[in-house]
Amino acid sequence: MKFYKFALKNLKRKTSYSFFFGFNFCISLSAIFILSFFQSGIENYIRQNAKQLLTGEISISARRDLSDTEKQILEKNYSNQIIRSSENINTYSMLYKEDSSRLVLIKAVDENFPLFGDVLLGESEETARIANFKDLTKKPILWVYPEILVQLNLKIGDQVSLGQKSFEVKEQVVKDVGLGGFGSALAPAVYMSLDQLRETGLVGFGATAWYTRYYDLREDQKLEEIKNSMNDDFSDPALRISSYDNANEQIGRLQNYLGDYLGLVALVSLLLTIVGAYYLFRSHLVEQAKSISLMEINGASSSFLTKVFLFQIVFLSLLSSGFSLVLSGLLSKIWFGSLSLGIDTSKIELQYLNVIYLFLAILGFVLLCMYPFLRQFLKADKTQSLFESKNISWNWKFKDLLMFLPALLFFSFLSFLTAKSVLVAGIFLSVLILSLLATALSFWILYFISRKWKPKSLPLRYSLRFLSRDKFGAISILFAMGLSFLLMILVPQIKDSLEKELLFPKKALLPDLFLFDIQDEQIESLKAVLQENDTQLEYLSPMVRARLSTVNGQAFTKPKNSERAITREEERELRFRNRGFNLSYRSELSSSEKIIEGKFFGENYVSLRDEHPAISVEKRFAERLDLNLGDVLSFDIQGVEVKGEIKSIRTVKWTSFQPNFFLQFQPGVLEDAPKIFLAAIGSLDFDKKQLIQQKLVEKLPNVSIVDVEYVVRRILDLFEKMANAVSLLAMFSFLSGLFLVFVIANSRSKERKKDFLYLKLFGANEALINKMFLTEFMFVFVMASLTSFVINAFVSYFLVSYVFDSELDLNFQYPILVFVLSFVFLVLLSLVASKKRIASEEYTDLMAM
Repeated sequence: MKFYKFALKNLKRKTSYSFFFGFNFCISLSAIFILSFFQSGIENYIRQNAKQLLTGEISISARRDLSDTEKQILEKNYSNQIIRSSENINTYSMLYKEDSSRLVLIKAVDENFPLFGDVLLGESEETARIANFKDLTKKPILWVYPEILVQLNLKIGDQVSLGQKSFEVKEQVVKDVGLGGFGSALAPAVYMSLDQLRETGLVGFGATAWYTRYYDLREDQKLEEIKNSMNDDFSDPALRISSYDNANEQIGRLQNYLGDYLGLVALVSLLLTIVGAYYLFRSHLVEQAKSISLMEINGASSSFLTKVFLFQIVFLSLLSSGFSLVLSGLLSKIWFGSLSLGIDTSKIELQYLNVIYLFLAILGFVLLCMYPFLRQFLKADKTQSLFESKNISWNWKFKDLLMFLPALLFFSFLSFLTAKSVLVAGIFLSVLILSLLATALSFWILYFISRKWKPKSLPLRYSLRFLSRDKFGAISILFAMGLSFLLMILVPQIKDSLEKELLFPKKALLPDLFLFDIQDEQIESLKAVLQENDTQLEYLSPMVRARLSTVNGQAFTKPKNSERAITREEERELRFRNRGFNLSYRSELSSSEKIIEGKFFGENYVSLRDEHPAISVEKRFAERLDLNLGDVLSFDIQGVEVKGEIKSIRTVKWTSFQPNFFLQFQPGVLEDAPKIFLAAIGSLDFDKKQLIQQKLVEKLPNVSIVDVEYVVRRILDLFEKMANAVSLLAMFSFLSGLFLVFVIANSRSKERKKDFLYLKLFGANEALINKMFLTEFMFVFVMASLTSFVINAFVSYFLVSYVFDSELDLNFQYPILVFVLSFVFLVLLSLVASKKRIASEEYTDLMAM
């Protein structure tokens, strides 16, 4: 008989195994397929709409306008390639009307904007019309986001002020190009013309603005060639050249990070599925030990049997993948819409080809995990099973365990491929290893208790003894429960700590207002306004724009065209290399800073005494650019070279919302450089905050004011969406864990049917046997929960402290809730699994065992 015919015939007889194995895979595959639809769908959407998202085929952007020389290079080298172009300036300022004001993002554009895509104006998307940007150039009018109308209680036709000029609120923007301000924007946006912006007096020296030029090219196929040529022609790292074909890297950064972390959660679900699959597969093999032994006696080769059981795995995996594909396809659209990621999720197309590739990779991983068990089973002596009920002697040796190495390496590779980050993948694998070690430790504690403690309670004594004998079963349950429980409580714990840190910091109150674009000559006026209203200016800090030209005499240049980021760390390094830098100086550390290496400068720089001025560098910034103590940096500040030596490395608590900088010079160096100032204003009640904003806007209209509470709320809202997304996939992992517990409970009750019958024969009633079985699982559940609590505290502390640079605040309410719900589920699952075995009255079954 052909091996596949025998395999299918065998599966037809083993319907329980087929169902449980398929359902086990269906849960995790659904989570993984949903994630794949999410990632590939987002990438495909951005790729198809890249020109509309970038609003051009290629763009040049910087914190400054192009110089005359750079404009001449553009005209000389690229004028014959450009069909049309558009200019755009983005800056922040205060929009005010009578006694109220709000920070807004000004989008100043010319009449050609956007080159691709449409901005819709009107009361709603259903009745909206396409914007004609020529209308903006005719009169001093604004098109505003809906939030502005609500926040300032405005109506269409009202008069408002920006800088030194008044405007009419003419239209409401109901749909914007790009991502419509999603992600990093600190405030809602308004549209105005470039000419009108220049008349406001808001742009000029010291103003924080982003200048972008968009281009539509004649030959799309030469896009990459033109982009590379521009990178060669414009060597200034402050100039960023982007094309629509890499818009997913520029625009979809947040979605990429979210997808990375969701992928790791899905991998946990896969890992739990592998544990469940192994337990089912092991039980399937042991149950057929007699028939397999007879087949071997009758001439069946190990090769034939290997093909039979591996074919069964492939066949059941294919069946479950079909159901998972349908289920995940239905759930994906609903899930996408609930994430609110700033793009039109209704237009996301499900990429089924990617899922097929993913399934093949998962199937390969499953086979790598199952083959060593199958090989060891076929090597084991099964002849005793022909005559009496005995466990198979597996006889694992070190060389046998090495067969799991390919599966381990493959899973590590999947982790790195999913996270696209050495750090994140390392943390993920470390958590898994820590969970395994904690599981092993918990088991040995359990084993020690069973040997030393002799409880009077019969159910407890029986449960402890059986758990200590069935090592693999106990470890499987501990690992499945512990990891599932850990996943369910870890994300809410981190979210809760960050929320408390941002809203209710322990060591210092957050400022209520953050000010930037303060000119040197405006400081005294600013202080006077605040003193009149019994308010103090805090953390006044200078900011000097500069370009890093050399490090230790070596040119610090833009990344080469051939350089492509593979990991998220490399992406960050390339972004940092492709930018200008903000410098500052101060004589003492702020409350949010701490020196970890070197010594902070306590006095001014003296050229006759010191070879180079001292520089203090933020820790992560130094790591990304590979900077160390003693490195000499050379900066170009508007044509003037300024050198400094790194004398200290410090950490910065960015959640303090104080003015902080990656690079700080020793006082006595940058005082005469062109600069602007940042500052903060401390705790204010609502009415006083509104009053201060209005007074500052009247006296100093160019100064931008950030409402810190608004920013914090946006950050928390964004984190809430990400946490909800992660929690949803964590739920799949939790379901995988619960199903694994049910599988183990069902298998163990089946294996112990003989024990149950013996107990009933000696007078034990069903209630007592049920109690014994439940006590066993409850004991393991408590051990797994305690282990998860400890790991959760450790991992949460590490992530909150070192990744999010915040402080851990343990919350016990949610873990207790999850504990109670899990306890109820576990009791129900254990009862369902054991009821049939315990209720059996067939004492003659003893003769058949």
